[in-house]
Amino acid sequence: FGPPRPEFGEAALESLLDGSESLTGIVVGSSRQLLGVLRAVRARGMSIPADLSIVGYGDADWFQVSDPPVTAVTLPVREMSERATQLLFELLQQGRSSRGRRAEPMFTTRCARCAATNFSMRGSPR
Repeated sequence: FGPPRPEFGEAALESLLDGSESLTGIVVGSSRQLLGVLRAVRARGMSIPADLSIVGYGDADWFQVSDPPVTAVTLPVREMSERATQLLFELLQQGRSSRGRRAEPMFTTRCARCAATNFSMRGSPR
């Protein structure tokens, strides 16, 4: 949880690794933070996925060409936007709108061997 900058991703991973011997995977909140995470992984001589599994957020184009490719979680932004527009028009035309529905995130798994087994959120118990 922090600014979408590579420096933050690098510092956050360093902090997590220094505080946990059992960390095997992380979910990174932005593609820019992920650049810093990958920098920290390389600096420590770690291997993905042998030492650390990573799931990125947003599915940036470069996720496909990294080695190994980055698994990503994305939100169906187009579907969410269309539904929000529909609800807004209903509200404007009828003075009310039908009940919204939940949009489920989508996972793009590019590396089957990259599945993590022990995720830690910053600030969560280890």
